[in-house]
Amino acid sequence: MRLRWAVTVALTAALAAGMVVIARMGAYQADPNELTKRCADSHPVWVSYQEDIKGQVGAQSVALWRGRLAEVRQESGSISVTFQLDPPWVDYEAAVPVLLRDPMGHEYRQDAVEREGGTRRYLFHLDTQTGASTLPWVDVHFPHTERRIALGAEGRWTNTAPLP
Repeated sequence: MRLRWAVTVALTAALAAGMVVIARMGAYQADPNELTKRCADSHPVWVSYQEDIKGQVGAQSVALWRGRLAEVRQESGSISVTFQLDPPWVDYEAAVPVLLRDPMGHEYRQDAVEREGGTRRYLFHLDTQTGASTLPWVDVHFPHTERRIALGAEGRWTNTAPLP
């Protein structure tokens, strides 16, 4: 009888400890200053982008990143890529690294990021030969996705899908 009681108490304690661990996992909140530093210091490469940002920025923080590609625009030797972000990243100053690849295979990491309300506008300066004419398409690598965007004759693409 005592053995059964001791096993019951031990199992109950183990389950309670497990529940605490699971509850704490869901309550993770990244330090905004540390996240900003990690994003600035992150230099992912194209072929291992997803693994690189998880390792350099933090897997749990990257898992929480949700963004909708809103617009891609080429203007005078540069390309801007705009995302509409969801919480919690909409509230962070940090800008997760985004990569861009042109049709000639040149790869770029953003040169600057502009924050405006719920959007982030990533700016990429193209090399002089690439930026001389309107590109037919660009590939964009961002968390959870790699996407090819076909630019119109004016060098612009806008997401026309309705917001969820």
